[in-house]
Amino acid sequence: AAVEIAARRGARVIAAAGGPEKGALARRHGAAETIDYGTERWSDRVKALTEGRGVDVVVDPVGGAATLEALRAIAWNGRLLVVGFASGEIPQIPANRLLLRRASAIGVYWSHDRDGPMVGRVAAALGDLLRAGALHPHVGARRRFDDLPAALADLSARRTTGKAVLDLSKRDDAA
Repeated sequence: AAVEIAARRGARVIAAAGGPEKGALARRHGAAETIDYGTERWSDRVKALTEGRGVDVVVDPVGGAATLEALRAIAWNGRLLVVGFASGEIPQIPANRLLLRRASAIGVYWSHDRDGPMVGRVAAALGDLLRAGALHPHVGARRRFDDLPAALADLSARRTTGKAVLDLSKRDDAA
């Protein structure tokens, strides 16, 4: 959804994706450019695409080495939005990288117990966008509950695209 929302708001989205299939999916959802992080150092490509400037905002749901690569791609006064750690690695962000680019690292954590009213407003706005047909969430896989171990293995091995949905109503032992 981040790609679609940013593109809809007028951002030029450069998406880092793991392979051509995932890159094509990002383009279909509004990315102007895609970079295959498995075959090229994406910070170099970002610099080439931005005439050496770098990007204003990085949305980082991956963590680990990707965060360090993001810091190499960030522009002067840029913002690194730390959204998650899909890699399983929590990065150690070198403060000198932030200092030298006058950049900011911002943790993005949404919690109903802390930000309930804001979460409600954002959920309502996203619902409006969905109903208007402005967002098109990609469901890459639908699995039965009994397939949970295989679904988790696919997620872990990065064999999924978009959202993976587990259907709790379809079980072999359901009466």
